[in-house]
Amino acid sequence: DMALGIADYFLQYQSPITGLIPDEPGTSRSYLDGNTDFAVSLAKLAELTGMEKYRMAGETIVSGILAHHAGPFGFFRDVDLDTGQPVTSLVETRFCSLLLKALILYRDAPRIYGESGQWSLYRDR
Repeated sequence: DMALGIADYFLQYQSPITGLIPDEPGTSRSYLDGNTDFAVSLAKLAELTGMEKYRMAGETIVSGILAHHAGPFGFFRDVDLDTGQPVTSLVETRFCSLLLKALILYRDAPRIYGESGQWSLYRDR
């Protein structure tokens, strides 16, 4: 119930324009790491609850990351939540590699929990 409440709380701030969530509610900064981790959490929540709306919200976030955080040399750490414009030109390679986790998760849609041990591949750091 707590995880559902947290997800629903932050999803109310998801931008209808970019599909991204803010770093902090009420702000206009979309943070690459926060969006990546939240998308992974939403996929886990969807699997555990059977509620497809969380997987769809995560897919929207991943699409928003690809469309708005992408730059010519990686992925911008911070973009404006509603315009998708970079706030700074900063790219942190550690966040780019963590993004790969979400990209594979939403591309392949593996079962995370169960006997396969996939859960360990999608944990944070």
